[in-house]
Amino acid sequence: MRFRRFQNRLLFFLLCLLTLSQAAAFLAVNASLTANARRSIAAQLEVAARVFFRTVSERTSYLTTSARVLSGDYAFKTAFATGDHSTIISALENYKLRMQADAMFLVSLRRTLTASTLQPRAKDAPLPFPGLLAAAGDEGEASALVFMDGRAYQALLVPLLDPEPVAWLGAGFLIDDKLASEVQKTTLADISFLRAGQGGAWTCLASTLPSALENPLLGALGRAA
Repeated sequence: MRFRRFQNRLLFFLLCLLTLSQAAAFLAVNASLTANARRSIAAQLEVAARVFFRTVSERTSYLTTSARVLSGDYAFKTAFATGDHSTIISALENYKLRMQADAMFLVSLRRTLTASTLQPRAKDAPLPFPGLLAAAGDEGEASALVFMDGRAYQALLVPLLDPEPVAWLGAGFLIDDKLASEVQKTTLADISFLRAGQGGAWTCLASTLPSALENPLLGALGRAA
C-alpha cells in the first residue's frame, strides 16, 4: 500500500511538472509571437506612413508645377488682375481635372479665400484653414489635413508667382476610402484614417475595413488623450 501511495505521489508530481513546463513553454511561445506580431504591425505602419507621405510629396510637386504654369497663363493673370471671378473658377476647375484633385482654391495675400471650386459663388470668404496658410508663409509651401464643408482633405498650398507671390494656389484631396485603398495596395494591410473629436471620441474618416468592423476598432482605441 505504501508503495502504491508513493507511485501516486510520484505520478502526481510528474503531472504537475509536465503541466508547469508546458505552461512555461506556452507563455514563452506566446510572448515571442506577440513580440513578432507587434514588430510586424509597427513595420506595416511605417510602410503605410512612408507611402502616404510620398503621395503628399508627389502631389505637392505636381501642384507646384501647376502653379508655375498657371502663373504664366495670360488669361488667368488677366482674370486675376481684374477680379474676373468666373474665369478664375473656370481655370481652377480645369486644373482640378488635370491634377485629379477634389478641390482647388485661391487664397489672397489678405488671407481670404478668393475663389474655391467647392463654393464657386463665394468671393473673399473667411479662410477655413489659417494654420495651413501660416505654415506655407513660413516654409514657402505647406500640406496639412484640413476640414472643408464638413469633409477631411489633404490640402496643399504653394505660392502663385508673377514673378513675386501674388496669391496662394491650393489643392485638396479627399481623405476617403479610395485613398485608403491606394495605400493598402502597397502595404497589403487594412488602412483606417481616424480623427479624435471633442471629448476624445474617435471617428473614422475612411477605412478599408468592412463597416461592421469600424465600431469595434473605435471601441478598442478608447478615448484620445
